[in-house]
Amino acid sequence: MARELHLNVNVTGSGRHAGGWRAQDDPTLFVNIDFFRHIARVAERGTFDSVFIADVAALPQEPPVEPYHPGSA
Repeated sequence: MARELHLNVNVTGSGRHAGGWRAQDDPTLFVNIDFFRHIARVAERGTFDSVFIADVAALPQEPPVEPYHPGSA
């Protein structure tokens, strides 16, 4: 039986690096639908099978003063 590899892209607003939000020209892109459309089109050109967008794409009531740092309390 042949095995298949399915590719998925997990879209996040600033990536996984704690300082990733600083690397974007516009750090508010994660609330702009065109940001997600662009990533989906790139994934489609790369023959990815799916695009995952987390169900927490919303702004918090009180935005953090600085980005999240893993391991900090």
